[in-house]
Amino acid sequence: MTSHPLPPSTECGISKDDVDYLTDLTATSASASNRDLPVDTRQILLVTKHSVITSNSVDSSASGITQSATVVKLAGVHSPSSDPTLTTAYITFVEDSAKVPVPRFIKKKKGSEIRLWMHHRNLAALLFQLHEPNVYCWIGHFKGGHIYGDVHTGH
Repeated sequence: MTSHPLPPSTECGISKDDVDYLTDLTATSASASNRDLPVDTRQILLVTKHSVITSNSVDSSASGITQSATVVKLAGVHSPSSDPTLTTAYITFVEDSAKVPVPRFIKKKKGSEIRLWMHHRNLAALLFQLHEPNVYCWIGHFKGGHIYGDVHTGH
């Protein structure tokens, strides 16, 4: 029986950015700043494609802590009123009993992104939505500190 090594991640369609994001999930907290999303602004991604990433990792330290995640990556183009580098959104699914972190908008040199967290019970609904026409992912920062993000469809 011969062993076949796994192909490099780019051959599987997983970019280094995706791997870095999945590795960084545990560093993100509910108190993370939204300094890149000023009050009274919103960022809208017009979704053109998506991928589902299910991961498992083990901490490289002596602790040996293992983690797993389900993430839906949305790719698309920014709306005319949004940051011109916005091309990606990540929706990370957490246990239904877990506290959902605050939605985030992050400006990066390579491109801006929206990060949302949802409970696992919403995964089936999101996957259904992604097969509809006109899918949007957006985040807004409103007066009083209210930050809202969602994925929705329109006809």
